[in-house]
This record gives sequence, C-alpha cells and structure tokens, in this order.
Amino acid sequence: MNFIKLHISLSLLLLASGVVLYYITGLSDVRLFSLLHMKSLGRDWGSITRNYLPDALWMGSFLSFTLGVMSHYGIYWMSIALFSCLAFALTMESLQYMKIINGTGDLIDMAIYLLVAACYYFLTISKNKNHIHEPRNITIE
Repeated sequence: MNFIKLHISLSLLLLASGVVLYYITGLSDVRLFSLLHMKSLGRDWGSITRNYLPDALWMGSFLSFTLGVMSHYGIYWMSIALFSCLAFALTMESLQYMKIINGTGDLIDMAIYLLVAACYYFLTISKNKNHIHEPRNITIE
C-alpha cells in the first residue's frame, strides 16, 4: 500500500474510532448524536478515555490525512503541514481555554496534541530526512 492510501485509510479509521469512543463513553452532547437521536451505552470509562483519547484519535486522523495529502510534495512540505496542523489545534484549544470560542479548553488536551504530533513527526518525517525535497520518495517500514 502506498503512503497516501495508507495515511488516508488510517485517517478514516482514527476518525471513526474517535466517533465510536465518544458514543460508547456517553458523550451524548456531541451534536451528531443528538441529531441522530442516539443514546449512549454508559459513562463509567473514566475521564481519560472519555475526554482525552478521542481528542488524540481525532488529532491523529487530522495529521494522517494532511500528511497523506502533502506527501506528494515531499518531506519539507509535510513538515510544514504537520506543524500547521499542530498550530491550528493548539490555537483552537487556547481560544476555548480563554472562552473566546465555545468548548472546554484544557492544558492536557494541548499536551496530547503535542504528543501525537511528535509521534507522527518521528515515525513519518524524521525517518525520511534524506528525501527532503524529493516528492514521492517516502518509505514506510
């Protein structure tokens, strides 16, 4: 499977996992579920599973999709895209924390975004530094 298909597939899997996890852990305030009149299965999974794991999955989905799309342009532009995604996520979380936009801003969410981005950087980009300006020469082992 080539790099683009792998990352787009991974993105969809992570996104679906985050949605399912929200449903299972009882976050019925997610607008999608209230629109579909879905009920939760329970709320006893703990705050880490309920509040932070879905955010990590969704950040991973965002990064996978972006890196898959940008892989055509080479490692340099993939790095720019990764840091842009991270900056966007941290900005949105900061705006929620400052009550400028709706949501629950949390420093742990920011730490999770940084951790997920660091994992993607080290697993995808740093392994392929020899191909900084060469499109389509990305390897996955």
